[in-house]
Amino acid sequence: MNKKEALKQIEADNFSLRDADDKLKADKEVVLAAVKQWGQNDYALQYADKKLKGDKEVVLAAVKPNADVLQFADEKLKGDKEVVLAAVKQHEWSSNII
Repeated sequence: MNKKEALKQIEADNFSLRDADDKLKADKEVVLAAVKQWGQNDYALQYADKKLKGDKEVVLAAVKPNADVLQFADEKLKGDKEVVLAAVKQHEWSSNII
């Protein structure tokens, strides 16, 4: 599957980053689209390339709809005030996100 097709499938909620090839898992545009899409990609950050797990833009986009994915972020971002606040605002009652 190429990038264009992956983006179309993400929009249709018919794509899981878990099943994507490594090239797509390392593509920032694909990963951003996947982490923003609720549904099959609830935990997309878990399957993203390690480099993107350390990308603040990607992690912020991932924790806004689903704070639980903070656990898959790079350690340096787990201590980033902006990232943690975004996660807490989304999921204030959870005590296991940090």
